[in-house]
Amino acid sequence: MATVETALGPVDVADLGFTLMHEHLMVKSANLHDQWPHLDDLTARADEVATQVRAAGDRGVRTIVDCTPPNMSRDVPLIRRIAAAATNVNVIFSTGVHPHFPVPYPFRYKAPEETTDPDRMAELFVRDLTVGYADTGVKAGIIKAGTDPVLDRENEMMLRAAARAQVATGAPITTHTRPKTKVGLMQQDVFAREGVDLSRVVIGHCGDSTDFAYLSALCERGSYIGMDRFGLDAPPWFRLTVEQRVDVVVEMCRRGYASQMVMSHDSMCWCDFLSAEEKETYMPRSRLTTIPDEVIPMLRERISTEEIQLMTIDNPRRIFAAGAGE
Repeated sequence: MATVETALGPVDVADLGFTLMHEHLMVKSANLHDQWPHLDDLTARADEVATQVRAAGDRGVRTIVDCTPPNMSRDVPLIRRIAAAATNVNVIFSTGVHPHFPVPYPFRYKAPEETTDPDRMAELFVRDLTVGYADTGVKAGIIKAGTDPVLDRENEMMLRAAARAQVATGAPITTHTRPKTKVGLMQQDVFAREGVDLSRVVIGHCGDSTDFAYLSALCERGSYIGMDRFGLDAPPWFRLTVEQRVDVVVEMCRRGYASQMVMSHDSMCWCDFLSAEEKETYMPRSRLTTIPDEVIPMLRERISTEEIQLMTIDNPRRIFAAGAGE
């Protein structure tokens, strides 16, 4: 039986079902709430997020991949609380590193040129995947890495750390990218040099792009691509509407790539730098239910049921089953 690790323990990959492959349940400013816990009741916020997760589950979503890595203030106890409350949805959490957030100083080289030490970071990722968080035994199920806006030497070290953890454990990698600079191809180059099978990689945020030559090139090298920002249509950062993102998915299906796409929202269900009112004002469709409520009905009018199942159920299952040795 092939299993994948979740916040509540291993689950048979056959039971993952409709999977949202790139979400953020809770995003916190580093150390802010540790130093000033009076600022918010995080357990209450986690319970509010659990309500959002249950709502997605009521619409058929069975698994959510939380792509919040440790340097983005991942909080495993809160993720477990959410998963325990939202009993109709599996939650897979990630290890790894996000390029927008600082890498802890002890994991940098000190000379001759300061940059990230990939081996020391990879050890931490491997521990999350094989031993688990602290002494809980609760393990991460995926490795997060990213590049934004361009690949520099330190970012390359972050990618190499993720790659080495992938090779050591078999866990899949999912990435943050800026498609405008085509960094997904650069990520693939780094991963390939480190010996990663590119079919074990999801190149993220590809739904931000209408450059079909770029998207096709990523797929031709064997990776999955994330159509994973449905609802993030607030300018100036996210310029494609839900409807335009559906157009991109339909065109990629027409080109024969349904078997290499996964879907999600990249939604921050709660974060301490964006109030609920601001989120509703600037990105009202960025929620865990937009794909089942809006996107799937649109897709049903334009592509086959089999293609929808590939992107929402079969492809995620294959991504995790390969790492489990199936």
